Amino acid sequence: MNVLIIASGDYFSTYGGGQIYVKNLVYGLNKKNIEVSVINCTLNNKKFIEQNGIKIYNLDCNDLDSIKNLIKKIKPDLIHAHGNKALFTKIAKELKISIIITMHHGGMICPNGMLLKKDEIICNEVIDYNKCLDCTLHYLPGGKFFGRLIKTIPKKEKISIWFKNKKLLPYVTPPFLAPLIVKNKFQEKEIIKQADKIIAPSNKVKEVLEKHDFESKKVTIIPHGVKQLKIKEKKDIQKEKIIFGYVGRIDYVKGLHIAIEAFKKVKNNNWEFHIYGAPANKKEEKYYKLLLKQTKKLPVFWKGKVLYAEIENIYRQIDLLIFPSICFEPFGLVVNESLSAEIPVITSKCGGPEDMIIDGVNGFLVEPNNVGQLADKIEKILKKREIMANLNPTVYFTFEEHMKKIIELYNQVGDKK
Repeated sequence: MNVLIIASGDYFSTYGGGQIYVKNLVYGLNKKNIEVSVINCTLNNKKFIEQNGIKIYNLDCNDLDSIKNLIKKIKPDLIHAHGNKALFTKIAKELKISIIITMHHGGMICPNGMLLKKDEIICNEVIDYNKCLDCTLHYLPGGKFFGRLIKTIPKKEKISIWFKNKKLLPYVTPPFLAPLIVKNKFQEKEIIKQADKIIAPSNKVKEVLEKHDFESKKVTIIPHGVKQLKIKEKKDIQKEKIIFGYVGRIDYVKGLHIAIEAFKKVKNNNWEFHIYGAPANKKEEKYYKLLLKQTKKLPVFWKGKVLYAEIENIYRQIDLLIFPSICFEPFGLVVNESLSAEIPVITSKCGGPEDMIIDGVNGFLVEPNNVGQLADKIEKILKKREIMANLNPTVYFTFEEHMKKIIELYNQVGDKK
C-alpha cells in the first residue's frame, strides 16, 4: 500500500499533539512496511528530505499545480490529511484518490479554531454565521474595538477582500478579515464532508461532527495510541510531597491560569507543581510572563521546553498530571501518555479526556474554568492520601491497537475504490 500523509502544521515541529501524533503515525506505518510519503506545507531550505525511507516534500501549498503534479508522481492508494483538509479533499476528488481526514482540533469546524465561545465556555452549538462572526471578532486582535462597526457593514466580505489585498495593519486588518474567515470556514466544512472517511479520536468528536451534519457512516472513532512509558517507582505518598505536573503548550486555552489559581486556594502546602513546556509565539510569551509573576512565591517550577524523546523521563518525575484545558480537546495525548505510565490525571471535561478518565477510578473530572472545583480535588488528595493511593491508572489506548485500526480503515477505504 502507498499512503500519502498531509502533515498537521510543520511536520518537524513538536508544538502540539497533532504534530507529535503525525510523526508517530508515519513512523508506525514505515515499520509496518507501508510505503509512506509526507507533504509538509511549510517551506524550508530543503524541498525534499528522505528519512529512513520516508519521503518528505516541503511545499508551498498555494501552488496547486506543483501539488497535483507531485501527487500524480507519488501515485498514492489513498491520502490521509491532518492539515489543509479542505484543499486536499478537493484535490483528491479531482484526481479520484481516496481520502481520509483526522480531526485534531476544533478548527475543522470553528472559525476561531477552538470551539470556544467568547465567554470562554466550550461551544456546543451548531455554527451560525452571525454567532461565529461575533465570536471570531472577540478573539482577533482589535476585534473588540472594530467589532460593532464591522457587524453593521452590509457587504462585509467585499471589505474583507479589500483588506486582504492591502498591507497588513496590526489590530486593523485582522478584524476586517473576520467575515472572510467565517465564510471560508463554512465553505471548507462543506468540502471536507466529501472525504471518504473522517477519523474522530473520541466520542465527543463524533458527536460534534454529527451535530454539524457530517454523515454518521463516514465517521470512525479511532483513539490516538501511545507506547507504554516506563512506570515510575512507587514512593511513600503518605510522607513525601506530591508532585503535580503539567505537560504541553503554554497557551491561555490550555488553562494553566486555572490550575495556578486553584493551587493558590489550597491550604495544605505539601505539594509542588512542575510545568513542562514553553511559549512559542508573542501571545504565548505574554501569557507566560504573566504566570511567572503570579507564581513567584509558590512552589511552582517552570521546567521549560523538552524534547519529545525525553517525555518518558518527564512522567517519571511527577505523581499526578493536571490537564486544565478550557477549550475543546478532540483527544488529549498527554492524558493517554500519563495513563500509560500509570500516573493518574485530573482533567477538565473538555472532550477527548472524558473517554479516558473515569472519575474516582483513574483520576478526576472537573468542569472547565472551575477554579474552586479543581482546588477542592487537590486539597482532598493532599489531605487524604489514600484517595490517590486507591486510584488505578492502568488502562490506556495503545499505539499497537491504534495502528491496527488505522490499517484496517486504510484497507477498507482502498477496497471501496
